[in-house]
Amino acid sequence: MWNFEKDKETSNIIPAGIYNVKVDKVEMGQSRSGNEILKLGFRILDGDYAGRMVFHNYNMSGNEKAVEISRGQLKSLLKCGGKPLTIEGPQEFLDIIVTASIKIKSDDTYGDKNVISYFKPYEGPKETSDVPF
Repeated sequence: MWNFEKDKETSNIIPAGIYNVKVDKVEMGQSRSGNEILKLGFRILDGDYAGRMVFHNYNMSGNEKAVEISRGQLKSLLKCGGKPLTIEGPQEFLDIIVTASIKIKSDDTYGDKNVISYFKPYEGPKETSDVPF
């Protein structure tokens, strides 16, 4: 028998904040409405949430305004990651390291989720409070 009465419930949501991240997953996909999306997975590099992943989808077709916003965010990712703004395909996003502002977005249908609001150039590892001095 497995007893979970004393176990704490956990959340997949990380607190909003500034995190160093690396693009660890790149995949083209389709939205529920049939539009093309670019799915990126960002691995947190340091701090209390090192190793955790945040996923973000970018609209590549469909609603013109949504595509414009997505392309602007992807341009910022390339620029902050020190990459050229003309690339051959989605795999060139792989291994980009940047600093990202991660927020929590509430959604009545899907529940809370993490989203990336903007990127900055990577400035090195974050200091952690558990480093002995």
